[in-house]
Amino acid sequence: MLRGLGLTVLAALVASLGWLDWQLFAHPSDMIEGTGASPVAAWQPTLNQDKAPEFRPATIGDYAQTVERPVFSASRRPPKPRPPEPPPPAAPPQAVAEEPAPVPTAPPPAPSTDQIRLIGVMINANSRQALVRSPAAPEGKWYAENAEFDGWKLLEIYDGGIVVQSGGAKKDLKLFFDAPAPLPQVDGNR
Repeated sequence: MLRGLGLTVLAALVASLGWLDWQLFAHPSDMIEGTGASPVAAWQPTLNQDKAPEFRPATIGDYAQTVERPVFSASRRPPKPRPPEPPPPAAPPQAVAEEPAPVPTAPPPAPSTDQIRLIGVMINANSRQALVRSPAAPEGKWYAENAEFDGWKLLEIYDGGIVVQSGGAKKDLKLFFDAPAPLPQVDGNR
C-alpha cells in the first residue's frame, strides 16, 4: 500500500515538472513578464576599429621552438654531428718495375656523404621516398628508389634510413644518429 502511494506521488511530481517545462518552452516571454523583468533585447555588438590589432605576418624568429626541436627527431633534439670518417688506409709502396703495368681505370671517387643529410622517409603501399638535403638541393628534395643525385644512386629506402651507392662505394645514411634501440616485445598482460 505504501509502495503504491509512493509511486503515485512520484508520477504526479514527474507530470508536474513536465507541465512546467512545457510552459517555459511554449511561453518564455509570459514568464519574464510575470516576474516584472523586461524582455531581453537583441544583442548588438560594438565594434571599435581603432583598437583592432594590426595584422603582422609571422617571421622565422616566431618559430624558434620549432627549429630547436626538430619534428623528425625521436628525442626532439637536434641530431649529434656526424662523426668524421676514418681516412682510407695508405697504399703500400710498390716496387719499381722496368716495364710499367697498364693501370686499370678506376671509377672516379665517390663524392663525400658529409654534405648529404637524410631528413625524412615516407613509406606507403604505393611508393617509398626519401627527403634528402644536398648541395644541389639545400632545402631538401624527395627522391624515389633508383634515383640519382650528386653522383649517388639511391639503392634502397627502409624505415629509418637509406642506402646510396657511388661507383663501388655504398653508404648507409640513417635518419637518426642516436635512435634508441627498439623496446623488446613482452608477452602477457600489459
